[in-house]
Amino acid sequence: MSVSRMWQAVFALFLSASLADSMSSPRVPSGNGVSLEVTPNQIHEGFTDQLTINCTFSHEQGSIFSTVMSLILSKTDSISDSTYSEVATITAFSNNKVNEKHTMGAHVTGLHKPDAFSFIALEWSYPSSQVEGKYMCEANGMDIEGHPLSASANSVLEEKAISVDIVLQRVKEMDIRMNVMDVKMNALDAKEKEMDTKMNAMDAKEKEMDSKLNDLRTRVDNSKAAIIYKSTSYGGKNYLLSKQILINVPEANRLCRLYGGYLVEINDRHEFDYLVNFAHSHVPGREGVIIGATNEGHGSSWTFITSGAHMSTLVWESGQPNGGSQHCLYFWTNLKQMFDDPCLKYSSNWPVRFLCEVPN
Repeated sequence: MSVSRMWQAVFALFLSASLADSMSSPRVPSGNGVSLEVTPNQIHEGFTDQLTINCTFSHEQGSIFSTVMSLILSKTDSISDSTYSEVATITAFSNNKVNEKHTMGAHVTGLHKPDAFSFIALEWSYPSSQVEGKYMCEANGMDIEGHPLSASANSVLEEKAISVDIVLQRVKEMDIRMNVMDVKMNALDAKEKEMDTKMNAMDAKEKEMDSKLNDLRTRVDNSKAAIIYKSTSYGGKNYLLSKQILINVPEANRLCRLYGGYLVEINDRHEFDYLVNFAHSHVPGREGVIIGATNEGHGSSWTFITSGAHMSTLVWESGQPNGGSQHCLYFWTNLKQMFDDPCLKYSSNWPVRFLCEVPN
């Protein structure tokens, strides 16, 4: 048997039991899980902006209800009337859809769970006078033995004529709301001004940083113009050949780093041939040029100062390397061969040049 047919059978039994027990009242004391909330309980047509009515049933601890079959919201035409007519219902067979009968323009929602929580909710925006009346929220169900039960909750919604006092009270409430809004707006204005001040400070700081950065770029460019003699490109890299300096390999590498590169790392014979020919074309005499490699700490093995990689292309001058304390690598512009020499030599009698490698 499907769930729908099972509930229909249960409902049929419920109706039969209701008729059989009609002489003995199935109504239980008011409450028992049923509640009816009307907010506010007085309206003024055209003046009351919001109205809500909530008809609910919830299984409370100790409730004699085993299951709830239906929830019905009814009202009278006036507060002096005693005849109720249904406004909306929701049952075990309505698939959680409220059956709206006379909802007076309300927005209606609902939920039905036979053994848990059920409700019908009505909401109005600026309700009319026809919502006035007595309201009753009624839950119908069975106890654990299958006997029919009914419980209800009542409330009254009254329409009141608009008086001067009501208007004044509303004006007062609006003044309070306006004052609250003014306070919030002032707070927002103050926050906006604070943010503007911070943004201006950040803009000023950014301009200051830009100025310092431009000044630094200018100094670097001036230094580069004063120290670099010639430049060339090969294999997607730029190479900068310096003017004559005293032998100081760490300082030469620092200058290359300042210009965006490092002391040249020669990776193959083609690169070496290109660079020594470039240097010789601009420095035809016998001068040494610093290469970014050292053997300090590892004997006959040469590694690049910046990357630390092993250097395999070594084109030695006859009798080189000498070893000892000569841990830095150079090449002769005229001989186009390499030799080792100290990394520091404070003597103006033998100046050298350095060669920077700058990736694009």
